Amino acid sequence: MLVNNNSNVFAAFEMLLEEVEAKVDLVNQAGARAFASGDYERARATLERAGQLSAFRDKIAALRKE
Repeated sequence: MLVNNNSNVFAAFEMLLEEVEAKVDLVNQAGARAFASGDYERARATLERAGQLSAFRDKIAALRKE
């Protein structure tokens, strides 16, 4: 039973990481559009958000290893 629970936890971390990665991709695309259109304030804001999401992703990956 313990192995099954570990598998479920690992699967949950994988799903969470996939969702965060998808969000990072969306933010990256939004930043690229903002930069291309000359909206540098929005590009700067999306860059900050991408950094936050990347740090969150790293935390999740570290927790998954534990």
